[in-house]
Amino acid sequence: MSGIYYGCDIGGTTVKLARFDEQINIEKKWSIPTRREEDGVHILEDAAKSVAEDLDGLARANGVPLLLGVGIGVPGPVDPSGNISGAVNLGWKKVHVPDTFRRHLQEALRTYPGLEEAVAEEPAIVSGNDANMAALGEYYMGGGMGSRSMVLFTLGTGVGSGVVLDGTVLSGTFGCGGEVGHMKLNPSEEEACGCGGKGCLEQYASATGLVRIYQRYRKDQGQEMAPRSVTAKDIMELAKEGDAAACHSVDVMCDYLGRACCAVSCLVDPEVYVFGGGVSNAGDFLLDKIRKSFRMYAFATSVQAEFRRAVLGNDAGIYGCGLLAQKEHGR
Repeated sequence: MSGIYYGCDIGGTTVKLARFDEQINIEKKWSIPTRREEDGVHILEDAAKSVAEDLDGLARANGVPLLLGVGIGVPGPVDPSGNISGAVNLGWKKVHVPDTFRRHLQEALRTYPGLEEAVAEEPAIVSGNDANMAALGEYYMGGGMGSRSMVLFTLGTGVGSGVVLDGTVLSGTFGCGGEVGHMKLNPSEEEACGCGGKGCLEQYASATGLVRIYQRYRKDQGQEMAPRSVTAKDIMELAKEGDAAACHSVDVMCDYLGRACCAVSCLVDPEVYVFGGGVSNAGDFLLDKIRKSFRMYAFATSVQAEFRRAVLGNDAGIYGCGLLAQKEHGR
């Protein structure tokens, strides 16, 4: 039987898993709950057990497969050796993700007689930041296809981002490479970002940031505050209809995103910017505004960069995990 890879995309609520063939086509995908109790000590153990269980089922149906590697995406900075210094959403402090997962996988495989031979002599067990995994997935399989360099922005509750240059994720020395969402763009901001800093892109370009801008503008204009239930989607729809407060808020958001892209271009000069996450569902209405802002600030030759929508949705991270395992195995 041909070799297989697994991807494990760990989130605060669920762990998404997928089995891939050698060309990174998904053969099966599923999810398990993220058990965050006891400082998240069971999360990697549960994921390893789930991989072993799937391997056993595959072996019973088709003969013993050959596990070539597992890629693991985690919500936090991961250094090049696989260490994560902390993941608040998981309850983790410092964890060496590949070593911990490998140990749990070996333990899990011992519970299935004959399965230990299903593992390659040196299977690639590798980890990366979840936003970087999504960027890798979009680069090879989604909105970044055909480009040499790409930056992904995921505009959701926060702003995730990842940089891919010539097929390699830029993770940095300490695992913070590509964290554009926490680029400080407004030194006058008085409110704190979730990271503890002030003036981060995330405070203006996320779904929660857009609502904050909208409510702040209405207050400054002496208007009645919008209901607390108002969402970024609502504001986008209002902007499309010409509502002044919504139009102002979306323009502010896109101005910050354009300036952030300009700063990124001065460092890595990517060929393509790809936008995903719930806010990006506004489509060309949003992209056109970001592109306009970018071209107003960007260095002359950088204005040629393309702006595209992400296409893989929630599967981007899991694809990236599979691709990372494949790349590591091929070294």
